[in-house]
Amino acid sequence: EYQTITVREDVEFLHDEMSIKCPELIYDIERKLVSYYQRAQFVDGLKTLESNLGTYSSKSGRLYAGGNVIIEEGADFIASDSIAIDKEDQHFSIFKRTHIDMDGALINCSRGEFDGASESGWFSGNASIYDKKGFLAGDSIVVSQKSGDGSAWGNVVVKNPSKTLIVTGVYANRTNNIEIIHGDSATLAIATNIEEGDTLILGAETLRKSEDWLFAVGEVEFEQGAFSGEGDSLSWDLDADEVWLLGNPKVRSEEEELSGDSVKMIIDKNKPSVLSLIGNAMVLSYTNDTLQNKMMGKTLDAQFTGGDIDYVDIKGNGNILYYTIDDSNSV
Repeated sequence: EYQTITVREDVEFLHDEMSIKCPELIYDIERKLVSYYQRAQFVDGLKTLESNLGTYSSKSGRLYAGGNVIIEEGADFIASDSIAIDKEDQHFSIFKRTHIDMDGALINCSRGEFDGASESGWFSGNASIYDKKGFLAGDSIVVSQKSGDGSAWGNVVVKNPSKTLIVTGVYANRTNNIEIIHGDSATLAIATNIEEGDTLILGAETLRKSEDWLFAVGEVEFEQGAFSGEGDSLSWDLDADEVWLLGNPKVRSEEEELSGDSVKMIIDKNKPSVLSLIGNAMVLSYTNDTLQNKMMGKTLDAQFTGGDIDYVDIKGNGNILYYTIDDSNSV
């Protein structure tokens, strides 16, 4: 009456090089649709798929599978709750939470489209990819496995392969091993570097990260414990741990404020070990609420111990203004 056939017990459906094995299936003769509602195995060459229910069209070669979907092909692995696969053009669509392990890349998302021929795709819903180039996540991401390029929008998170440097923002673009992360008018892009328990936090309108460098532009701020600073731009050599702060830079510790035309810092375990003020160098420290000690010169080199200034070398027009304060307890 409905032009369907129901087949039960140890059923095997064959089409070209593909087969479906299941306890029971329903075949729509007119539309050439195979449907199953008990756990089945779909085999297509080296690819196997298992799911609790599904529909396969022998006309289009498209399979809709749902309920604990497991796909394996060699070392590649996909786990999903709802997915559709086009057999001919190697394309699949994702409708619910899915995990993909493909060519060494780990992808997680709630919705998405992936083209196997170009190895590129779009993913959304707390989407992320982790591969040899690092970690990229956002509300929505676009990635290409062949080139390694990608973009992310909304609640963006970028991490280096070791996950010691974490950058957050509203938009990120990864091209030719360079990642550019943008903030917006309300939220700066934030980089957090974790090393041996010490954390350095850097914020700016735009952060540009390559394998060896981190650049920050626009309203740059950084903080490490009681040590902080600000400027218009910053460059950080991640290999040499050398930081340059430009554009009316200021650096502060618990007791001093340091400024100059430019500031160069050598970072050791996320703490400053050497700091150079170049051009109109000045160090201010408060004696009390009204008096400031001053050290000034053309250049000033400061060495730090435990985050505090331990030694200062002033060159060119050196000038020190120092106030002594009576001990209020002395007689």
